[in-house]
Amino acid sequence: MSGALKAVSQGDLWNDSGSDRVTTRPRWLALLVGIFLLSLYLLTMGGHLDSPDEEVMFQVTRSLAERGALDVPPTDEAPTLTQLGLGGASYAPYGVVPSALGVPFYLAGKVTAAALPPRFGEVVPRFFFGMRNAFVSAAVCALTLLFCLRLGYGERVSVALSLALGGSTLVWVYARHAFSEPVTTLFLLLAVYAAFACLQSGRWPWSLVSGLALGLAIGSKITTLVALPPLVGYLLLALHRTAGTPPTLRQRLVRRVLPFSAALGLPAVALAAVNLARFGDATQTGYNMDDAVRLLLRMSEPIGLLGLTVSPGKSIVVYAPVAALSLVGGAAFFRRFAPETLLFATIALGHVVVYGILSIWSGDAAWGPRYLVPITPLLVLPAGAALRWPPAGSRGSFRFLFVALLVAGVAANLGGVLMDQRVYFAQVDRSGLTEPQKARLRYWAWPSSPVVAHWGLLLARWQDALRRSPLELRLESGAYGPEPGAMGSLPRWTTSEALFSLPAGADPAVLRLRYSDQRPARLGPAQVAFLVDGQALPEGRIVRRQDDAYTWTVTVYLEGAPSLSGRSTIAMRVPTWSPARDRPPSTDTRELGLLLEDGRAWLGDRLVLLTDSPAPPLPVSDAQPWGPQVAAWFYVPSGHLVDSWLWYLSLAGLPRGLLLLGLIPLAGVVLSGRLLLRLCARPGAYLGQARAGRG
Repeated sequence: MSGALKAVSQGDLWNDSGSDRVTTRPRWLALLVGIFLLSLYLLTMGGHLDSPDEEVMFQVTRSLAERGALDVPPTDEAPTLTQLGLGGASYAPYGVVPSALGVPFYLAGKVTAAALPPRFGEVVPRFFFGMRNAFVSAAVCALTLLFCLRLGYGERVSVALSLALGGSTLVWVYARHAFSEPVTTLFLLLAVYAAFACLQSGRWPWSLVSGLALGLAIGSKITTLVALPPLVGYLLLALHRTAGTPPTLRQRLVRRVLPFSAALGLPAVALAAVNLARFGDATQTGYNMDDAVRLLLRMSEPIGLLGLTVSPGKSIVVYAPVAALSLVGGAAFFRRFAPETLLFATIALGHVVVYGILSIWSGDAAWGPRYLVPITPLLVLPAGAALRWPPAGSRGSFRFLFVALLVAGVAANLGGVLMDQRVYFAQVDRSGLTEPQKARLRYWAWPSSPVVAHWGLLLARWQDALRRSPLELRLESGAYGPEPGAMGSLPRWTTSEALFSLPAGADPAVLRLRYSDQRPARLGPAQVAFLVDGQALPEGRIVRRQDDAYTWTVTVYLEGAPSLSGRSTIAMRVPTWSPARDRPPSTDTRELGLLLEDGRAWLGDRLVLLTDSPAPPLPVSDAQPWGPQVAAWFYVPSGHLVDSWLWYLSLAGLPRGLLLLGLIPLAGVVLSGRLLLRLCARPGAYLGQARAGRG
């Protein structure tokens, strides 16, 4: 191990005699690619967590940062996504590595939140925690560039392929979220890269790096164990790519496999210790193994194998079109890199089979084949052979095909960047279809594939924003999403304060709301109060009518009054109740107000119906900085025109000048992009590019 650290510190791992030498210039290229994509990812990130899985991983990171522990506190997600461990504590079944990598980001978020009002104390740490995968995914693409150079692709092809991976595949979408797959991708790619460098250079310290990286990948996602046999077989059986006498089997075992195994043992022991501390069993990761066995036996009829490969909704080729070029360039890659072809193929096939036979193969709700993100670089890498060594007379055709696939990939994945992926899944869930019908809609029909449906939803929102009339009754904030089965925006539950708005003017207006008060009888009827522009409305202007045991109709008479904002706000305040607390055995932990069933207003003689606000403010307060309604705010309102942290920042109630922060990543994109173009316009510094290619 000390030899490996010395080699790394002296740069010997990068300057291998008798092999393709990765010199200073490629390091600069890798750095620029990393900066360019990191800037792109930070510019286009959503700035929020996107799933219960991410929330639980965030809670693990918080526990590590604040208590040095791994257990998570009770949350809405904990009962279904955690396992009870020693002492009755709840633990997440996910790998610890992604949560550990998130600690610096969480701490940065805590420091930043301390400088802001208390209501942002929960949103801001989650914002910073969500940055982790932007850095990780940029590192994946920078490492891909170095891998391409070691394969002998040359600078231009290497830059083009690494940018295609980062900007035209689902890697871009997952750089915006806090799932564990990008972290797994980085360490799995590093393990494969280091194994290739070990054979290319003949230097055993690379096998240490490979083993350590694979251990971290397994510590991120346990299913990465499927890469262990292919990597061991590759190190043991493949010959050196250096000149001279090939090593014997014993030499390969001693100089490759044993260092690899020793380095792999370090994270393996750490993972066993973590499992022992959590569950009292070194082999228990937290996943319910009985359920896992049942899933394996079910084998999903094995529809998942087709779903991950050819379905419109989940095929890896749909979300990473440039990987299709690997099929075209596969022959050229195989002629030069037969052992590597076998290594890439077995790792990729292992992932497809492991997930494809499970009933959870789709990874929903998630963008594309989430579980195949870790193998995406391995699927894209062989495509460089088609560009570097095309058949005679076909160079132009292959370049055109590459550009076409690049454009198709950007178009396919940009929809997942611009709109939160939960919007589409929530729409399908409310469709009233059966589960098999929903699955056919999501996975097997091109018109309803997310890569198509997202653009339809985006265009509808943009058109609606252009057509909106100022003469609207809007529900601005203070409500959960529509109830399951709702055909429109109602019915939906309010929180303790639902905020409506009407155009302000000199003419009187009438607001009529119908709601259902379903709280237990022992709590008594809801005491509903109304405020107009912050002032309590006299009871004489409110008419309340009870229609049945639960339903009320309330009519509010408003005097015409101008407003500086052009709209008057009407707040409906009500004490909340919780079904889980007040009506057991319900598991619904939301704090509920009233079930709003209808809303309408008369502006003079004009009738207007209730609509969602195009831009509802962030529903946080000093008393309640986080809750289900805050998490849902990022995808429930139909008025969000883009899933961007800059958009949400404009609605957060913070100074608008903070929007200028977006200029920082924008400058990174522009400056690093210009430098990349200038460097690639002067090729030739990478002199060893043909040596590995001769194979």
